[in-house]
This record gives sequence, structure tokens and C-alpha cells, in this order.
Amino acid sequence: MKLSKIILTGLLTVTLTGMSFANTTLHDSTVFASVDEENAPQEIKVSELPQAIKQSLKSEAYDGWEPSKAWMIKKQDKVIYQIEVVNEEESTTLLFDEDGAALG
Repeated sequence: MKLSKIILTGLLTVTLTGMSFANTTLHDSTVFASVDEENAPQEIKVSELPQAIKQSLKSEAYDGWEPSKAWMIKKQDKVIYQIEVVNEEESTTLLFDEDGAALG
């Protein structure tokens, strides 16, 4: 009888400790996720890209590539545009500043 009480007490302790840890972990990850959302890229329509970027995409360097998706990323006082472009079955991602200059 004493052995079963000890085992039951041990199981209860492990269960409560696990629940406490899971609650803490969930809370911590929720706070982390909300901080990331502030700096997360915001999807925009390709038609909403600045004219300078549209002109850059029409240049010979990007001949045959068409923008399919776009995101705006605000970093401090700068805005960066991330654009997914496709060419037949290939795709890649490009970065531009507001003035249409390619980054990276």
C-alpha cells in the first residue's frame, strides 16, 4: 500500500511539473511570436510596388522574369521590398530599396 502511494505521489508530481513547464513554454513562445509580427514582412500586391521598382524589373537584367508576389519590410527608417519572380518553372526572390536599387 505504501509503495503504491509513493508511486502515485511521484506520478502526480511529474504530471504537475510537466504541466507547469508546458504552460511556461507556451507563454514564452507566444511573447516571442508577437514580437516577430511587428517586424514581419507585409504581403502587398505587385501593382502596389513603387514605380522605381517596376522600372527596374523591366530592365534587361530581369528579362523574362515576372513578379508574382511582393512583400514590404519595414526596418527602422527604411523600407525594403522582397519580390518573388518567376521564369517558366523557375522562381527566385529579389530585394529592392524604395528607389528601385537591387540589394544583395
